Amino acid sequence: MGRTKNNILLLLLLLFAVIESRAHVNLLNPLGGETFKPGDIVTIEWEEVLQHNTLNWDLLISSDGGITWDTLKSNIPVANLSYNWLVPGIPTMEGRIKVVQDNVDNDYEGISEDFTISFITSLGKEFESIEFKMYPNPFTYHSTLEFNNPYNYLHMLTIYDSQGKLVRTVSNISSNTITISRKNLMSGLYLFQLSSELEIKGTGRLVIK
Repeated sequence: MGRTKNNILLLLLLLFAVIESRAHVNLLNPLGGETFKPGDIVTIEWEEVLQHNTLNWDLLISSDGGITWDTLKSNIPVANLSYNWLVPGIPTMEGRIKVVQDNVDNDYEGISEDFTISFITSLGKEFESIEFKMYPNPFTYHSTLEFNNPYNYLHMLTIYDSQGKLVRTVSNISSNTITISRKNLMSGLYLFQLSSELEIKGTGRLVIK
C-alpha cells in the first residue's frame, strides 16, 4: 500500500512538473494538424501567459514528433511575439514547433502538436507568374537570379538551409540580377526569399551540387 501511494505521488509530481514547464508561454500558431509546403511562409505566434524576467525567446523545430530538436531561431527580442518561418524542404508528418521563454531563472516552453510538411514536387514554379529566372539551378559555384525590377527598388535576398536556418543575407539589391556564390555553403537543398521594402516578392528553391 505504501509503495502504491509513493508511485501515485511521484506521478502527480511529474505531471505537475510538465504542466508547470508549459503553463507560462502559449504557442498560438501552429497548433498542429496543419499541412505546409516547402517554401511557405508561416507566421509562428505565441503569447506570454505569466510574466517573468525574460531574456529572450528561442524557437526550435522537430521532424520526429519531438524526439529531437534543432534550433530554428535563437535570441528573439522579448518584445517580439511572432516570427516568419520559411518552411524547409524536409517532408514529415511529425513536425513540431517549440517556443522557449528564456528567463533569468527557470525557462518555460510551449509546443505544438504534429503538423505535416509535404513533399517537394517541382523546382521554381512559384516564380513563373512574376517573371523570375534562376540559372543554372542546380549549380556548383555560382547562380544568377533574375527578376523584374524596372524602378530599381531595394531588395533583400535571404537564404535558408533545409532545416529553415538562415545561412546568408544579401541586402541593398537595386538591380534586376543577383549573383549567388556558393562560398561556404554545403551541397544540398536551400530555400530563398526575395523581398522589397514593400512586400515579399516570392520564395524559391536552389540546389547546390
